[in-house]
Amino acid sequence: MAASKGISARRRTLKRAIARSLTIWSQTVDSAAEFCRALDLLQQTGARSPVAISSISAAAEAMQEIAKCVQSWHLVPIVRDGKQDGFLREFGAPMFDYIRANPHYSAVFNRAMTSYSVVETQWALAALVSEDFSQIRTLCDVGGGHGHLACGLLSAYPQLRATVLDLPDVVGETDRLWAPKLGLSQRCRYLGGDMFHEVPLADAYILKSVLHNWNDDECVRLLVNLRRAVVGAGRVFVVDFFVPGPEEPHFSKLFDIHMMLMVTGRERTAAELAELLAAAGWRYDAWHRVPNAFHSVIAATAA
Repeated sequence: MAASKGISARRRTLKRAIARSLTIWSQTVDSAAEFCRALDLLQQTGARSPVAISSISAAAEAMQEIAKCVQSWHLVPIVRDGKQDGFLREFGAPMFDYIRANPHYSAVFNRAMTSYSVVETQWALAALVSEDFSQIRTLCDVGGGHGHLACGLLSAYPQLRATVLDLPDVVGETDRLWAPKLGLSQRCRYLGGDMFHEVPLADAYILKSVLHNWNDDECVRLLVNLRRAVVGAGRVFVVDFFVPGPEEPHFSKLFDIHMMLMVTGRERTAAELAELLAAAGWRYDAWHRVPNAFHSVIAATAA
């Protein structure tokens, strides 16, 4: 009950913050409005499933952070100006530039991403179970960090060989790479590089928690790089917090606000990603969802 009252009070604070804005940018307000609707649904639902319970808990915690963000993360000017630059306003540089320039912050960030991967790999594998991997021999995990997801796929599909592509500083953390720890070094290589510049040839690509960091133009640019390099089966799998319909409570609607404050990207619906895929030369195939998972997978084939 206390958490419910806290959610209600902070939701009203956010709505007032938006209402005070003099000039409104449509995309940021759409995200904020969906966020408020999600909280309404979380309050109204009588479900007691693990997802509903964890979502309510996450909402309470997220609202505490959002209340702070209104002050320290510049939420009001972001909504008013339509500039997704909360991190830049606070730290003087875009988030990924700041990460590259600050080794300590980079190390903390990379450890956090790896910690998330433990459960996110399970969600991805469960979502992909209906996909046919028999024609896929080589796979590239783009922005794959220390390779937890790639190693999960190698364990599930013995015919696969994988390349984990990430920034040189990330793959250079040799003591944190998963393939040597799991005895998969002969089937998994790590490659330092820039995914916006060049990606290695592969039958399939997988991107987990990557596209939501970038705006639409940046996503199309990356997806075009993959389309140019893909060979063989010609597949791409996008793992992210996809946004369901307005009547469904989901963590993606909370995380969308986080992305609006931190980076240039956002959480997208399946239809929105399908448009980006088509613009880059890919054909949308399916949206694979798993009960009680925040992540889901959208699969596409080279058009």
